Amino acid sequence: MSLVSAMLRKERLAQGVTQEELAKVANVSRTALASYESGVRKIPDDVLGRVINHLGSVELQSQKCWECEVNVFLLPLLDQVDRHPMAVRTKLIEELKEAVTALEELGLVNKLTAESLSEYERVKLNEVLIQILDVIPAIQLFVNAVAHHYDVPLGDLKANMYAKCRSKGYHSNPNETRVIKNAAPSSN
Repeated sequence: MSLVSAMLRKERLAQGVTQEELAKVANVSRTALASYESGVRKIPDDVLGRVINHLGSVELQSQKCWECEVNVFLLPLLDQVDRHPMAVRTKLIEELKEAVTALEELGLVNKLTAESLSEYERVKLNEVLIQILDVIPAIQLFVNAVAHHYDVPLGDLKANMYAKCRSKGYHSNPNETRVIKNAAPSSN
């Protein structure tokens, strides 16, 4: 079951926004919004995008991304850790160092296929991949915490990231604009 519906209601109430106000911004009826909040109906992505943009909710955005069926790279927002910018900075540095060390120790020279790996090498490769994946929630937590703390719009960061990837030749689609423009961080 999706947590997005409950989080939507929680965020709306925390910010003192009425269902009527949010429904107008989302371009839906109040009864439709009520059915989304109660979980009776799934929230369409375009509606949720307008809601997230209006509320500026990092938490809601992260949860939606986590619930995507094809997503393997994002974890749910880590809500049981210290979210102070310096604490998450320290954690990110720690995870990055561990990942670099594990990656440097990985020896795949002349290992061109899966069949060429020994059982030990398979185990080590799995450990390295997990260590690298450990960096992802640390990055997510750092970006979310710093953006929230210092009022940095995540939509602008995402747009700038796409532009940088395109300028380096890593991403070829100049029409890729599925970003939440100027989404302000949540205020709670």
